[in-house]
Amino acid sequence: MSRSRSASGNVQAGSLDSFLDIVTNSLGVLILVATLSVLGTQNLKISLGTPIMTDAEETLAIHTFEVRDGRIVPVDSDFIAAEIVEFLNAEEGDLQRLADRFNAGNHTNGYHRFEFRVEQIGILTVPMVVFLPAGGDVGTPIADVEAEGTEFAKQLRSLDSKKDWLYFIVRSDSFESFRKVRQKLKERGFRVGWSPIDVTEELKSSRYGSPAQIDE
Repeated sequence: MSRSRSASGNVQAGSLDSFLDIVTNSLGVLILVATLSVLGTQNLKISLGTPIMTDAEETLAIHTFEVRDGRIVPVDSDFIAAEIVEFLNAEEGDLQRLADRFNAGNHTNGYHRFEFRVEQIGILTVPMVVFLPAGGDVGTPIADVEAEGTEFAKQLRSLDSKKDWLYFIVRSDSFESFRKVRQKLKERGFRVGWSPIDVTEELKSSRYGSPAQIDE
């Protein structure tokens, strides 16, 4: 998904370069509850290789992908953007009605099936957009990431490494394979951000979130 600005929220989690080395060499199972706001890039941060952070320019275009089952799958909800904005910014009393109306439509883009949910987190009533796998072998196999003609290769050719950023939500079964993809993309001049998520965890979006970090 590409979006330069949005009122819906911020991308959560960040570029955890050193953390990747830790979790891929540990015996434990990573269980991380992530609430990902994939619709906006406000407050996105850029890592300068030091603890100092700086705001990214507001015009940056971020393209988001999920890495699961050894495949790279686009995270794209643009075709229901109007419904999402309405839901995430609705009054609390209208949330369940909007969720029921939306869910009756069984919306899918072939990569994900979308659900609206109203969840209680502490004292907050939070509207959530849930990205559920649509099923089937969708996206690009990681083994074919550099092959001409693949879906991912075609998208990369349309991007400018100086203007476009790549952000990946990486499932815990795909850390090692993603490491290779990330290195190849950096060699091509792309800046890459990512966040880990457990293989069983649902991918969600809300109007709440924390800034993402992007590798320089």
